[in-house]
Amino acid sequence: MDAAAQYESGDTRSQKVSVSMPADRIAAVKARVGARGFSAYISAAVERQIQRDLIDELLARNEAEAAPITQEMHDQAAASIRAAMARAAGDDRPEPVSREDLTIDEPDEDAGVAHDQGGNRKRGTSAKQAEQRDPPPRQ
Repeated sequence: MDAAAQYESGDTRSQKVSVSMPADRIAAVKARVGARGFSAYISAAVERQIQRDLIDELLARNEAEAAPITQEMHDQAAASIRAAMARAAGDDRPEPVSREDLTIDEPDEDAGVAHDQGGNRKRGTSAKQAEQRDPPPRQ
């Protein structure tokens, strides 16, 4: 049975094992979850690593059959995963933008200027606006 099939077999029975780890990592885990949560914490970490390994194996097989994944494709996929994870965690903030994603256009005279519900520029929202105040609306 290959590693993926063994992992996906659904056998969730626990077995006791002995694992050697650096003392500082053991202390850090115990500080986070206490002695009683230690096994569950380590099991979850191992599960994440197995998932990453399986993804790496799948990507390697895919690259052997098709073209290698470009850095741009990798970055787009990573951004999509981060966004999905943030949404799942209830975080609706937009993803940060990298410097490479930014383009500089000609300045827009209304950039950074507040507008009312009718689309009219609000008075005094910037120093530049103070010089260019619109006349009051006619009544």
